[in-house]
Amino acid sequence: MNTFQMPKKILYSSFLIVLTLIFLETVLRIHDVARNDIIPLELLTTLQVQGGGGGKVAHPFLLYTNGRNFSAHLPMMEPGRKFYAATNADGFRTPNFYPKLPGVVRILLLGDSFMFGYNASQSETVAVRLEEMLRQEFGVGVEVFSLGVPSYATVQYAVLARIYFDYLTPDLVIVAVDQSDLNEDIQRETLWLRDADQAPIRVQDDYFKKASQDYVHIRFDADRNIHLDDNQQKNTSWQTRMRIGSSLYRHYFDLQRQIEALLPQLVSRPHPESMTTVSYDALVDKFGPDLRQVEFPVESGQTKKIRKLHADMLWFPREQSRDHYKKSLHNLRFVQKKAAGLGADLYLSVYPYPWFVSTREALLYQYMTYGTILDFRSNRVFPQIMQEYARELNLPLLDFYPVMADTIRQNPDKKYYGHGDPHFNGDGYLVYARFLFDSVRDAVARRVGQGTGLHP
Repeated sequence: MNTFQMPKKILYSSFLIVLTLIFLETVLRIHDVARNDIIPLELLTTLQVQGGGGGKVAHPFLLYTNGRNFSAHLPMMEPGRKFYAATNADGFRTPNFYPKLPGVVRILLLGDSFMFGYNASQSETVAVRLEEMLRQEFGVGVEVFSLGVPSYATVQYAVLARIYFDYLTPDLVIVAVDQSDLNEDIQRETLWLRDADQAPIRVQDDYFKKASQDYVHIRFDADRNIHLDDNQQKNTSWQTRMRIGSSLYRHYFDLQRQIEALLPQLVSRPHPESMTTVSYDALVDKFGPDLRQVEFPVESGQTKKIRKLHADMLWFPREQSRDHYKKSLHNLRFVQKKAAGLGADLYLSVYPYPWFVSTREALLYQYMTYGTILDFRSNRVFPQIMQEYARELNLPLLDFYPVMADTIRQNPDKKYYGHGDPHFNGDGYLVYARFLFDSVRDAVARRVGQGTGLHP
């Protein structure tokens, strides 16, 4: 064989491969654009967070926000699934805000990614479902706005109350407190300037100074969760950038995730349902109620600490947690003050992660995240301390834990969370919306009976 023929064949084959990849990328990109299903870096960062690097400017009061007037089909955490999401002119996944009209009863929902509606399309969120139920019962004079943003905590709920309550004049406010909020409030405590009552006013100047120096950047983990970090290039892998920027790689990645979810044996992983379950009671019996230093073996033989398995855990027993998380109580007290000034009814609500109510939900997520399955059904530290805070504030607590646990127990063949996502799926959000409807129905009926939603 001619010694020059081999390089020519290699060059020709390489050229065909590159040409084919370019063709496939172009076809898939046209397909994605036509379906409003394209997620380049700019769109994803715009939807999720405005803060720190990449030319973004942090929000002076809320630290970060959703992007404004955004819409797209987003691949979130659930393998192979996409969810349509659209935000209003203020950056919330809800209709545009406007002053309340006479005769309207208005409800505001405050919360984090659950109130935002992760793992659900626009029509499946709690706010949409709750409004549908209320309008079916009372007519079109009832509206529900959601101010939920992923990873918001009670400090941001207080800021939302300061910014939006006077303008939106709600009649009812439901603050859906996530277990993760309490630790996040502590982590973010020093970021806000506060008034004499310790209520947050605006973000500290030092934060903006760091942001303007490109100190704070946006990065994405393997599940496209957003993180603020101090080194974007170091923490954003080339695989992540390819998934966000290339339609071809993103379709390949999504297909790979679907195969891994359906056929874990192909990638030498045990099926999640066959994995060992680690119970909360067993951990407490062995290590005591303070779980900060607990370690236990996972399938690979390595050890991980519980506090590294999930950043949303409350590590302390109820008595210690009640005092440790007082910062959140101060923030909620300010929300109460703002609501009371408008004559609005205020409710606190709590909802569970899947491992607090079931051993068969979000199994792929638990395996991918923890390397084991958690059974924390006997752990009620979070709703217990929130009940104590509610009593101290003289507010009703809408505890969704027992309702979701009963629903799962009564419907063993149905799923209410994602398989690869710890958030509710559409059915789970529907159950939560129905629970909120049953909880506030009488209060809404009283407002409707008054003939006006306007406050004097």
